[in-house]
Amino acid sequence: MRALLAALALLAGVLITPPAHAAADTNLAAGKNATASTVHDVYRAANVTDADQATYWESTSNAFPQWVQIDLGATHT
Repeated sequence: MRALLAALALLAGVLITPPAHAAADTNLAAGKNATASTVHDVYRAANVTDADQATYWESTSNAFPQWVQIDLGATHT
């Protein structure tokens, strides 16, 4: 009986939960200025906002902690 109630509760949670949606229809960071704590070789901070999935940012010597920051130019909701 408990197993049946648990299964029904799980099923109800799946049926009632609204679908996930993207936060925005556009990429707010695309093409914006990016800065990073460090960069390694050609893996510069600008790669984060270039919209090319083949490029990426990499920190120097894989040392932690590292960060990358994007200036969106304005506050967005």
